[in-house]
Order: sequence, then structure tokens, then C-alpha cells
Amino acid sequence: MMNPEIETALINFLTGNATTIQKQQLSQWVKQRENMQLMEQYIKVHYETTLVYQKNQNFKYDELLKQIDKKSKKKLKVVKLYSYVAAIIVLIGIGVSLMFYIKSSKKYQNKIVVNDAIIIQSANGQKTFFNTFNDTILKNNKGEKIGNKKGATLVYNDNLNDYSINTLTIPNGKQFELILSDGTKIHLNSGSKLSYPANFKTMGLREVTLNGEAYFEVAHDKTRPFIVHSDSLNIQVLGTKFNVNNYPENKNVRTVLVEGSVQLSSVEKEKPTLLNPGYKASWNKEAKNIKFTAVNTSIYTAWMQGRLIFENTPFKRIRKILERKFNVVIVNHNKALDQQLFDASFDEETLDDILKSFQKSFDFTVERTANNIILKK
Repeated sequence: MMNPEIETALINFLTGNATTIQKQQLSQWVKQRENMQLMEQYIKVHYETTLVYQKNQNFKYDELLKQIDKKSKKKLKVVKLYSYVAAIIVLIGIGVSLMFYIKSSKKYQNKIVVNDAIIIQSANGQKTFFNTFNDTILKNNKGEKIGNKKGATLVYNDNLNDYSINTLTIPNGKQFELILSDGTKIHLNSGSKLSYPANFKTMGLREVTLNGEAYFEVAHDKTRPFIVHSDSLNIQVLGTKFNVNNYPENKNVRTVLVEGSVQLSSVEKEKPTLLNPGYKASWNKEAKNIKFTAVNTSIYTAWMQGRLIFENTPFKRIRKILERKFNVVIVNHNKALDQQLFDASFDEETLDDILKSFQKSFDFTVERTANNIILKK
């Protein structure tokens, strides 16, 4: 008999609704031989159900296993399909039961989506909740279509006179791509918030406000400069690619220029400062001054590919990054660990794998309670 919590996590994974924590639970659970066999049965049912009801869907079992635990050395072969009649028997039996369970758990799944949702708040305070696995048409309060969301990308129309300000909030554990009405592409990292107009006016500035981290590919327009407001720093461009990092715990607003050019200014420093490609500008929020450093820009944009790269980074900052990426709370009772500096690089490792890697360099223990990770001496 499968644990109800694991069963829910597995079904959510198969239907594209699994949270980061549920994926981590499956990663640990599937390492036991008997669980692998039980999972094989569930995958088989889902595989056959998908083929019968959606003939054009290409369900890749090997890819699913890689997503759950890419480091697992155990491999399962896809169970060969029986004859069409046998598949129908499976559907009538276990398959139908599985589908009934999915429908009966819809209310629970919706609760997960709302609590872990991407949110757009309009100027009148109305909130719209999204997830990253379905398609949605976005409308304004007049009922006019202003954009389309497909998966993890929202594209705004450019043919409406709707200049109202929207605020997009990305929860921890997710990333999202936004394409504004002028064609500017913005890749938002987890735990970020962006305010922007549904449409830009034909004359004047194109202005957005960022809290968190985002990578901008600004559409070139000489007549309408693009400005990113982040804390007291203003980043003005015509058309370029750059990354801005300004989370609440940061002492600095960090701007890394990949190509093009940007001008940096603030209320306290009216004269703009030019930032060149390959450089990072660090604007100190308290001292109100700016420092320039030559950097490898790929390190600062690696998050878009799901990678984590740390160079001489204190663990206190690493904790915050891990919390946002994996949507967990990490409580550290080891003060010395927070001050420790690390150089590390991670690709598709789980949170457990990452913490084990740090344990090899620094002695600390890890305890897990529900959605919290507790670190001790």
C-alpha cells in the first residue's frame, strides 16, 4: 500500500502539478527497490492511459526518471504495451481508478496552485493566479484580451490603449518569462516582482520597477528609452541585454551588462554613469555609491539555465538563493557556517545533494521538518 502523501506527489508529478518539495520526496522515495517497482506500475498505467486517450502524445519514461532523480543509477525499461484489448482492460481497471483519483483530488491540486501561484495584480487590485503548465488568455477589467500565457511565458499584445500598471509576482521555486508589448523579453527569477504597463505609450519613456532578479533583452527604440527602477537605482537603456539582482537582503543592487550599454543614475546622484559590457555595477543602498568590477557575465546569467554558480560566496547568501530556488525555509543554527565562503557549481542536483556537497567542506548536520530544513553543528 502506497503512502497517501507519496501517492499524491506521484500523481501530481505525472499530471505536471508537482511542487518542488514533492519532487524531492519522490527523489528519495524512488531509491528503494520496492518503491521503484510500485512506481513502475503507476508509470505503466499512466503511459497506457496516455496512449489510448491522446494518441499524439509522446510520453518518455526515461525522461521522467531523469527529472525525478538524474543521479540514480537504477534504470527501468518501459513496460511493453499489451494488445489494444489488454490496454482497454487496464483502463477499465486500474487506469480508470487512477483517473478518478486525479479528478477527486482536483480540489487539493487547485489549492497547491493558488498557494504556489504566479500572480498578476492589476491597477484596480484584482489578482489573477497562474501556474506554469497550462495556457491562459489574459484580459483586462474591460474584458479585452491583452495577452496570452503559454506554459511559463506570458506575451502581451501591442495594439491596445491600455496603459494601466500590472504587477507580476513570481513565487519561490519558479521562473517565468514575460514579453512586454514592445517586444522586450524579461526572464524573472524566483521570488521576484515586476511592475509594468500593459502597453507602452507611443511617446515618452518605457518604465518598469523590479524587486528581485531578472534578465532583460530590451527591444531597441531610440525614441523611447527603457528604464528599470530598482530601489533608488535607475537603469536606462535603448536596446541591450543585462541582468539586475536586487533582493531584499542584498546590500547592493547588482547590474551586469552582457551586451549594449546602459546608464546608471539615482535620486542622490543625478549625473548618469555608463556601464560597459563585461562589467558589474554594484550600487550600495546605504552609502549611495557605485563600484564597477570586470566579471564573467555567464556566472550571473547561469540561473536561467537552472545552474547555480558560487564564487567566494558566504553561506548566508547561499541559503537565501537555495530557499528561493527550492521553495523551502532553511533555518541555520550554525553561525560559523553562515560566515564560511564557498566556491561551487551545481546543475541539476537536488537540494539534498547540494547540502551534502557543502557538508564535505564544512561539518554540519541537516534535519528536515515538513517544509523546513534545519542546519546544526
